[in-house]
Amino acid sequence: MNIILNQARACAFLLAVLATGANAASITLVGSPSVGSGSTFDIQMFGNFDGDGLFGGGSLVGWDAGLVTLDNVALNLAGLDAGLSCPGAPFCAPVSSNPTQVGFSPSGGFLLADGAGSTLMATLTFTAIADGSAAFTIADDLATFGGYANLVGAPISVANIGTSVTIGTAVVPVPAAVWLFGSGLLGLVGVARRRTAA
Repeated sequence: MNIILNQARACAFLLAVLATGANAASITLVGSPSVGSGSTFDIQMFGNFDGDGLFGGGSLVGWDAGLVTLDNVALNLAGLDAGLSCPGAPFCAPVSSNPTQVGFSPSGGFLLADGAGSTLMATLTFTAIADGSAAFTIADDLATFGGYANLVGAPISVANIGTSVTIGTAVVPVPAAVWLFGSGLLGLVGVARRRTAA
């Protein structure tokens, strides 16, 4: 009886471990929905690795080169767990090509503990150079980093969620006072015409 009970407990533990690993890790790009042409704006990269934690990895972030240019990539090293370091290219130095590499490599520990929630990982600064709808994409960098790894170094599946930004000259709405003034002015013109006709 004890053997069956122990086997049932072992199976329950194994299922719990597998279910924990099945939690969806995600990386999401977030930015302003619209910006003016010629303006500088940020796209932030948030990661959520609850159920897995994060040991390290990297992404490729792409953009519409005809609409925006990449100015800077700043990793949010302070927001990640202590022990993170930048050992150098390609792990922390973004490549100037489109898409660009954004990667993380631990030194002496993991990056994000399980349960850390949504964490700002990087901020990418762009300049809008033309009007249109600019799409920003994100994918695992399998060639350089092999994707992302959990706290024990095993590969994890990450849902990559991009964003888009509308670039254009802002349309300034005409205030109601202008419409009221215009209709009053037309009324005065009408009264003046009546007087002249009479």
